[in-house]
Amino acid sequence: MCSSDLANTFNNLANIYAAKGNNASSEEYHLKALSIRQETLGPDSLEVAESLVNLGTICTKQDKYNEAESFYQKALVIMEKMLDANDPQIAITLYSLANIYHIQAQQEYSYNQELTDRIDTDNSKTARNTAASNKNDIIIFQLKFRKKYVGEIFSKAEPLYQRAIDIVERKFGAKHPTVTVMKDELAMLYANIKISNNK
Repeated sequence: MCSSDLANTFNNLANIYAAKGNNASSEEYHLKALSIRQETLGPDSLEVAESLVNLGTICTKQDKYNEAESFYQKALVIMEKMLDANDPQIAITLYSLANIYHIQAQQEYSYNQELTDRIDTDNSKTARNTAASNKNDIIIFQLKFRKKYVGEIFSKAEPLYQRAIDIVERKFGAKHPTVTVMKDELAMLYANIKISNNK
C-alpha cells in the first residue's frame, strides 16, 4: 500500500470512529493521516488542509478549543494559498473557526453569570461579614476583566462569520440554505453580545 493510500485509510478509519462517537480514536487516526500527508505531499497540500480541518472538527467535539483553533488556522493558511479566495472550503473553515470563538464566549459568559449569582447570594447571607464582603469585592473586580475577555472572544467570531457569508453568497446566492444557517448563527452572536454587554 502506498503512503497516499495509507493516509486515506487512516482518514477513513478516523471518520468511522467519529461516527461511532469514539472521538479520541478518531483524533489519533486523523493525526496519523496528517503526518503521512505532510511527509509525502508537503506542508501546503490540500490533503494536509483536509486533515487539519478534520482534526479541528474532532477537537471541537472534545471541547479542546485551543487545539481546534490551531488546526483550523493552519488549514486556512494553506487554503488561502492554494484555492480561489471565494472557494466554499474557505468559507466552511472560517465558519467552523468562528463557531469555536462563539462557543467559548458563551461558556465564559455562563461561568461569569454563575459567579455573579453566587456573589448576590453570598451578599444577602453575609451582609455583616466583612471578610466575605471583601472576597466578593475581589471577585467583582475580576469579573470586570472577565467580561472584557468575553467581549474579545465574541469580536473574533464576527468578522469570520461575515467573511464566510460573503463567500457563500457570491458563490451560491443570498437565498442558499448555507447562507441562511450562517446568518442565523451571526444573528445569535449579535444577540449574545447584546446580552453580555447589558449585564
